[in-house]
Amino acid sequence: MVEPLTLSTRQAAAFLGVGRNKLLRLLQTKRIKAKDLDGRLRFTTESLRGFLDALPDALEAERQAPRAKRQRDACEHINQVLSAGCQTDLQLFTGPDFGICL
Repeated sequence: MVEPLTLSTRQAAAFLGVGRNKLLRLLQTKRIKAKDLDGRLRFTTESLRGFLDALPDALEAERQAPRAKRQRDACEHINQVLSAGCQTDLQLFTGPDFGICL
């Protein structure tokens, strides 16, 4: 059987084992690629496989989980400070645990 080169949104979500919203978020953040075919999104199986291959192994992901929580906490703090209009009180977060989160 020949494997298709592209998948519909529903097929791509099933392929990755995620919902439609998560799939579209991955596309929006450019973690996966899609093509426009007559106004319809078609996800390349190559892009989906590349995305899966780039994910950390399960045990590695567990080890990095505390770091991800620190990043989320820092981003929440930054967003709270900015939404409160306290830009002068904003501390600059640097180092490997913090990225741009605005």
